[in-house]
Amino acid sequence: MVDGKGMLKPELSEEGLQPNRAGYKIIAPPCRKSDRNRARTPATIQGFQSTSGHGATNGSSRDIKMKSFSLCVFWLLILSVCALSQQAAPALAAIPSTGFAGLDQYRASRVAVFTDDFGQLARYRAANAALGAPAAGENRVVFFGDSITDMWKLEDSFPGQPYVNRGIGGQTTPQMLVRFRQDVIDLQPKVVVMLAGTNDIAGNSGPMRDPDIEANFASFAELARYSLTLRFSFR
Repeated sequence: MVDGKGMLKPELSEEGLQPNRAGYKIIAPPCRKSDRNRARTPATIQGFQSTSGHGATNGSSRDIKMKSFSLCVFWLLILSVCALSQQAAPALAAIPSTGFAGLDQYRASRVAVFTDDFGQLARYRAANAALGAPAAGENRVVFFGDSITDMWKLEDSFPGQPYVNRGIGGQTTPQMLVRFRQDVIDLQPKVVVMLAGTNDIAGNSGPMRDPDIEANFASFAELARYSLTLRFSFR
């Protein structure tokens, strides 16, 4: 009646669980036969054997039939549960291919980042807390970007300057927007030097249109302008 996966065979069920007409034709005869066999023997219900009285016998027969029917339903439910438990887990959706094997491999390696910490806020969270607010008269500059910024040793190029590196390799402008407040605005720099957009064109976090990249840069500027307006208004 069932296939290798524990499901009802296609000819007995439309979806593998609930019997169709053909399935019931197979299940019903054993149930009826069980009813007839039980009806021929005296029934003992709760320790009382009903052998005398026409009404009592008929009542016992009805009880037996009901119990037989309930037993058939019970085994059908057990079969359905077993079939469901043996169903294979659905496969995870694959990342859409970009047509470039290297980029596909890179994107596959970044799934945890994209799903758990898209902007990678954890990268500089502790460092930002340790840095604190600028000292009086400090002209802090934040270098904000992707791998080119990330690998730049600012202390070698600008020794003694209060310049802060907040680059993260491989990031796109959507990711950088997520962390712009934490890694730039909250550090209260006088100037932010940005390098972004090349990874958008490469499609590191998905396809990007030029207007979308431009809109992200506009958002950077608006956030910075709004933050500076608020800060100066409170001083």
